[in-house]
Amino acid sequence: MVSENSDLCRSHPDRALTVPGRKPTMGRSQLVLDLSRKDVVDWLCDTLSRLLRENPIDYIKWDMNRNLADVYSRCLPADRQP
Repeated sequence: MVSENSDLCRSHPDRALTVPGRKPTMGRSQLVLDLSRKDVVDWLCDTLSRLLRENPIDYIKWDMNRNLADVYSRCLPADRQP
């Protein structure tokens, strides 16, 4: 998930799951990242790797506390959308 007001969403709004022409559905004031995109996966891996490398982190809790909505990937053709 990512905040709509984050640097990532401002610089790359296409990296969140949204349906073109519709207002995005927010959940917990967040959008869901489109993990079907290689650039998103690369960004996420790079960001997490850097944070883990540069900080004394002993524990990570990864959870998902919102429903998926607007499940549409801008990198897939229309016939491959759910």
